[in-house]
Amino acid sequence: MITTITLNTALDRTIEVPDFKIGDVTSGAIIAEQPAGKGINVSRCLAAYGTENALTGFVGSLEVPLYHDSFRGTGVQTLLVPVEGRTRFDTTILDPRNGTETHIREKGFHVTETGLRKLEAVLARMVDPDEIVALCGSMPPGVSPEAFAGIVKQCIDKPARVLVDTSGEPLRAAVALRPYAIKPNVDELQDLVGMELSDRFEILEAALSLTPGIQVVLVSLGKNGALLIKEGSAWRAACPLDQGKVVNTVGCGDALVAGFLAGLEKKLTDEETARLAVAFGTAAALTPTAGDIRMGDIEEMLKQTTVEKMS
Repeated sequence: MITTITLNTALDRTIEVPDFKIGDVTSGAIIAEQPAGKGINVSRCLAAYGTENALTGFVGSLEVPLYHDSFRGTGVQTLLVPVEGRTRFDTTILDPRNGTETHIREKGFHVTETGLRKLEAVLARMVDPDEIVALCGSMPPGVSPEAFAGIVKQCIDKPARVLVDTSGEPLRAAVALRPYAIKPNVDELQDLVGMELSDRFEILEAALSLTPGIQVVLVSLGKNGALLIKEGSAWRAACPLDQGKVVNTVGCGDALVAGFLAGLEKKLTDEETARLAVAFGTAAALTPTAGDIRMGDIEEMLKQTTVEKMS
C-alpha cells in the first residue's frame, strides 16, 4: 500500500488568458478548479494508473468535503486532518498564444500543536509496517523543520519505506534521518550538497554522495527527464516531447514521484521504474491541471522514453 502525506494542501485554479499582460484588464476562462497539493497530486496520478493508495494531510475545515468528493469513486482512501483557516489557493495562468505559465501561490492556514498531534494519531492508524509513504510539498505556517522531521521519523520507525519530496531546511532535517528515498530537483540538490552543479555528471556525483545513507535519490531534470540513483547504480531516463504539445508543467514533478512509487509497488526493476517515472512526468505535461494524467498518454510516453545506465 502507498500512503501520501500533504501538509500544505491547496485548491488549484487554472485560468486560460490569451495574451496575458500584467496590469491589463483582460478576459479569461477557468479551465479547472480542484483540491491539490503535491501529495494530493501524487495520489490522483496513482489512481489514474489503477494503483491503490491512501492520502492524509491538513485541510481547512470548510474544504474537507471538497477533498472527499474529489476522490469519490477513485479507490483512494482519504483520512484528512481538519484545521482552522482556509485552504490556500494556487493559481496558474496559462497564455496559450505566447506559451507562458504564471503561478501565484498563497501562504495558507496555520497548523497548531494540536493539529500536529492529530496528524500523529492518524498516521499511527494509517501507516503499516513495510508500506510506502510519500511526504510531499512545502511546510504550512506552524510546521517547523523539526516538527516535519518528527513526522518523517514516525513513519520510518513503523518501519515504512519513506520518500521525501520537499526543499530547504525541512529536506535537510529529513535527510539526516536517512529516509528510503528523496526526490530533489537540481536546485534542491545543489542546496543539499552546498555546491553548484553544472552538468549531469556533477549532478550524478552529488546524488551518489547521498546514497550511503539514503537508498534512492530520484533527481528531477525537468524536460531532460530524471536520474535514478540506487545503491551505487544510476539510470538516466528521458522522454523527448515536442514543446508545442506541452499544455502545463505544474505537477510534472508530482507525476514523476507517482510513477516511481507505482514502480516500487509493482516491484519493477530500477531501469523499469526510471522509465515509468519519466513516462508519468512527461504525460502530466499534456494535461491542463496538476494531478490529471491519462493512461493512454502514459502508455505512449513509455514507448518513447529511453533509459541509459550511467554507473
